[in-house]
Amino acid sequence: MARWFGRTEPRSTALHGHRTSGRNGPSRNGGSQPVASRDVLAAMGRPAVLWAAWARVAAGSGMPGADGLAVADFAGQLGARLDRLTDQLTTGTYEPQPLRLATIHRGGRRRILGLPTVRDRIAQRAFLEVCHDQLDATSVEVSFAYRRGRSWLDALAEAERYRDAGRTTVLRTDIADYFACIRHDLLLAALPPGLAGEATTLIGRWIAAPLLTEYGIIPRTKGIPEGAPLSPALANLHLRAFDTTVHRNPGNLVRYADDIAVFCTDTDTAIDAAHTVGRALADLDLEMNAAKTYISSFDRGFSFLGWVFYRDGGWEAEPTAGWTHPMSVGRQRDTTRPDPAAYTGPPDTSARAATNRRAS
Repeated sequence: MARWFGRTEPRSTALHGHRTSGRNGPSRNGGSQPVASRDVLAAMGRPAVLWAAWARVAAGSGMPGADGLAVADFAGQLGARLDRLTDQLTTGTYEPQPLRLATIHRGGRRRILGLPTVRDRIAQRAFLEVCHDQLDATSVEVSFAYRRGRSWLDALAEAERYRDAGRTTVLRTDIADYFACIRHDLLLAALPPGLAGEATTLIGRWIAAPLLTEYGIIPRTKGIPEGAPLSPALANLHLRAFDTTVHRNPGNLVRYADDIAVFCTDTDTAIDAAHTVGRALADLDLEMNAAKTYISSFDRGFSFLGWVFYRDGGWEAEPTAGWTHPMSVGRQRDTTRPDPAAYTGPPDTSARAATNRRAS
């Protein structure tokens, strides 16, 4: 039987590891070729990889996982714990532990996360390091979140390029409760061929890890935990088919995680794009967020990634004391502002009906 804390389950059902010389490791840690699928656990277990992964985890949230160990507690016996994790990975006996139900406040809103243990966060960071090439290779150019060398500022700059190219009508939406609604079977089917074998098995166990609550351990059959380091990369892979379907069919897609903008030449094209978005999400058993779906334009104004676009300029959606939005640098602030309704709601009833209706 599996046991969630400490040693886990019989060797016959655990991940099968392979002791290797590590010659196929990632380029950033010695070796110039992508790590082979069968060597993923061995590559993750290298001390240099795990220490680098620990540094990333230690720089993030210090919150404890289901085992009660916060980052500071884990650091108390750091060397021994990393050695133990190395042994578990290289012998194939590593098993994810349950997630802890955690509540955080971000952007003025209360969010509930499934938080892995510190040990599992380190393992996921190590996986991201050794499998980065395979995870990112299939990403589409329209995706700007959670990718090396890309950021939300690049997404905003892309929006301005489409404006300058004459695509001034915009469909704005996001995906309703995205991370919680991801179907595991569709996510695993979207993994690239380079992540076969033990890599796929490991991802499957991470995304299906149960949740520790005040009522006990609850199984999970849907969704991926927002508090897990690996989840953003998996979310991008899951949306690859969506990106391919929506981009240039008929508008130009810019996506940052589950935040979506489609730039079109006119309102009719934007309504067509809304139908395309609805169908592409339906294929993934997802829906547009009706409360955040509307069609607007640069002339009327709209908000995207914390920036309000208006004509040739704009301003930060929620100014923060002591911080200057990078898009504001070098710009003269426009004192002529539109009615807020111009960018927070659909321009007319027909657009609202078109964008809120889930395609059948």
